Amino acid sequence: LTERNGAFLRYTRELIAFRKRHPTLTRRHFLTGRPESPGGEPDIRWHGVALGVPPWNDPDGDAHGVLACTLAAAAPGEEPLHLALNLGDTDRELPVPAPARGRWHTAIDTAAESPADIVPRAAQAPLAGATVRVTARSVVVLEAR
Repeated sequence: LTERNGAFLRYTRELIAFRKRHPTLTRRHFLTGRPESPGGEPDIRWHGVALGVPPWNDPDGDAHGVLACTLAAAAPGEEPLHLALNLGDTDRELPVPAPARGRWHTAIDTAAESPADIVPRAAQAPLAGATVRVTARSVVVLEAR
């Protein structure tokens, strides 16, 4: 079974390692959009096809199927995350906010072929530019460092 399901096993191992690196994914309280400490980053910032403009009330449907958020680090040494979801039928080029420090690195791209679907931290490529391509019906997760 291990040989036949090697790609799935690798993906699961990397996903567990990713989750362990990010305590922000296991918070025990609701995200509020406010900083958790004075002068800190908001715990979550919501986005759509434009930064800071989530599609909560999109009367024209321009942002149909697109949602993104930026999660601040919850623990010392943790890296912020940016998640972009494209549930629509067309690929999208979505803007990403400038990280407080460093650059964004692609950690997960559910549309990529294995082993590029989830990349170990040491092998992640920095994002080139201020946008990320999110294939139709996929999720991209970025880590800042």
